[in-house]
Amino acid sequence: MTLDLNRVVEFIEVNFEDTDWEVGKPDANGCRVYTADTSGSSVTITRRDGKVLDWDPGRGTHIMICENVVSFHSKVNELPFK
Repeated sequence: MTLDLNRVVEFIEVNFEDTDWEVGKPDANGCRVYTADTSGSSVTITRRDGKVLDWDPGRGTHIMICENVVSFHSKVNELPFK
């Protein structure tokens, strides 16, 4: 699977709300991909600088976590970057 992940954030905490996330197996580097199963899925990311990103990414959204880095796709004018 090829993922279009254009945002990279160093984090101190990631919280996936609800149970509407499919969790993939770790790859060779220990990275995991989380996929939103429903449009009600939400995620909160506390960045290393303390800023909090909180949004409902929508069904089918992929978020990859590798050590202390989270990667996801977002357009500049879309949440969580408005």
